[in-house]
Amino acid sequence: MLALQLALAGAVGTVLLVLPASPLTLGRLSWTASVCFEIGAAVSAWQVVRLLPARDRARRFWRAYGAGALMITAGYLGQLLTPGAPLLGGAGTQVLMGMAVVTVVVVMCTYPLKLSSARARIYFWLDMATVMAGAGAFGWYLTGSGALVDILTGPVVMLAAVFAVTKLLLTGQPPFSIRAGLVGAMSPALGALTAAAGPALLAHGHGGWFFAASALADAFLMLAARVQTLQIGADPTALQRPRRRPYSTLPYVALAATSTLLAIAVGERGLDARTWIVLAGTGVSTGLVVVRQLASFTENARLLAELDSKVTELNRTSAVLRAALHERDVLAAQLHDMAFRDALTGLANRALFHDRMAAALARVRRGQASIAVMLLDLDDFKPVNDRYGHAAGDAVLREVAGRLRGCVRDTDTVARLGGDEFGVLLESPLPDSVPAVAERIVAAVRAPCVVEGAHVSVGVSVGVATEYDGVRDVDQLLRAADTGMYTAKCQGKGAYAEQ
Repeated sequence: MLALQLALAGAVGTVLLVLPASPLTLGRLSWTASVCFEIGAAVSAWQVVRLLPARDRARRFWRAYGAGALMITAGYLGQLLTPGAPLLGGAGTQVLMGMAVVTVVVVMCTYPLKLSSARARIYFWLDMATVMAGAGAFGWYLTGSGALVDILTGPVVMLAAVFAVTKLLLTGQPPFSIRAGLVGAMSPALGALTAAAGPALLAHGHGGWFFAASALADAFLMLAARVQTLQIGADPTALQRPRRRPYSTLPYVALAATSTLLAIAVGERGLDARTWIVLAGTGVSTGLVVVRQLASFTENARLLAELDSKVTELNRTSAVLRAALHERDVLAAQLHDMAFRDALTGLANRALFHDRMAAALARVRRGQASIAVMLLDLDDFKPVNDRYGHAAGDAVLREVAGRLRGCVRDTDTVARLGGDEFGVLLESPLPDSVPAVAERIVAAVRAPCVVEGAHVSVGVSVGVATEYDGVRDVDQLLRAADTGMYTAKCQGKGAYAEQ
């Protein structure tokens, strides 16, 4: 169907260009073709309405589109039925066509644009006013008449329609797809050109060009509605569009076009009344663009101030967060120490000692190492507590802890298992080094220490258990070392025994 409509539009345009006929005959052929095109546009528009969901706001636009097409059809029928009708259209025809375009433009201009704030709406209307000022200057200049009816039914309303289509495409979610909007925009663009250049073309015997452009303008209305029908029929989400761009170049294009028109008008006509109209339009457009830019500068300054405030607040929040994280890490370290460290000596506690034994035994089972476990019990420690008190006993325990650390490597583990009992885990000890370490421990602990000005001596009994293949588990290994420790005590204390 779309291909047939395209072929029909092309054929009509070609016939009107090449047919050797009088202007009135060409006009009647063009009006007849336009009636067909407008009826096709109305039918397709109503099809779009039926395809859209019941509460879709785009239905309002396409109803107006179809109604406008029927108004234009009535205008062309009036031309066809009126003997000796003016080639440029009578007053009734112009009013009907103007009403049709105004109906659609009003619907587009009042269509919800999904602008997020009052500031965004102000920017939108400033842009719209800029374009309309330029469109008014073009319309007044190209019409060549100061009559209000000529302006309202001529190029100004056409250019306003082009603006409305373009603005809807750039703002929010329009009631038509990009493809349908671009095709439809060709109609008012051609309408503006024919309204402006029509008298000159007819006067110089180029009626075929005028009527071909006029008919094609109506054909584009039909094609736009048909394109939208096909798109929605194939994809019900065809009217769903991404967010609009945060800016529009349309006001600057309008200002550049008006400035160009002013230069042409001054060169061709000098400063006559029509040139002054263009100059006024250029001045208004320039002023609106300046206001828009100043508003943008103000908005940018406000946003920068807000950004600075947010950055400052973020820095403060980050500082507080860093302090909180540091406090958390310190607390976590303290909790870890409380969970795995002996508070009196700073050595590993029983839980950590068991964990490291389990990990070491896992490596032994993989054939990666061997381990030796020593259980130590202080000899003659109770008399020190009884004679000098618990504070002195604690001092002796701290001193013993330091001496034990000095007897092993940094990779080995020394733990206080409770009371005056200690444990030592030697990982991957050198061959025949375990007895030497045990003897070094016995000798180190036996050396006197000073408590409250008095020299105090304690001894230590050491039980040793060595594991090379990982057959025994943690408890079995500890029981073996414990047995060795009691063996050393039974043999006279201050010695070690290996199991």
